[in-house]
Amino acid sequence: MDYRIYPKKFADGIALSAGLRNIIVHEYNDVEHQLLFHSIREILVIYEQYVNYVLKFLKRLPPEGH
Repeated sequence: MDYRIYPKKFADGIALSAGLRNIIVHEYNDVEHQLLFHSIREILVIYEQYVNYVLKFLKRLPPEGH
């Protein structure tokens, strides 16, 4: 079911952050730390957008009990 919480283009882009998550969680030693730092800064901006999309979606929902 598609609730249209955010655009497909945005969903495709945020899905790429799973790779960054794997790098951080598994602590790959061969990663360039400067590149990782830059990527994290970009991801924080994207996740802020994600939260804003979710909040807008929640505001569109009818109040509980209606």
